Amino acid sequence: MKNQNLNPNHNIWNNNGTYWCHYTVHNADYTKQRVRVSLGTKDVEIARALRDFIMDATPKIASAIPRVRGQAMPDVNVSDRSMVGVH
Repeated sequence: MKNQNLNPNHNIWNNNGTYWCHYTVHNADYTKQRVRVSLGTKDVEIARALRDFIMDATPKIASAIPRVRGQAMPDVNVSDRSMVGVH
């Protein structure tokens, strides 16, 4: 994945007080998956760190996620911030 956007909040938004991350994974078989992830935080700095972690990890795990053609990736709730070193 690449992100050349200069907006520090690119791919995140505040939905009624909780930050979410939304991005698209483009697969080798020319399909794509839209991903929406609740970041489980009200703090924009934590949301940015979680977004960066997710964006870095996605290419490494995307091929391991089972999917049915035509079915989107499931929504994920990131609630364990200890795994990304953000508290």
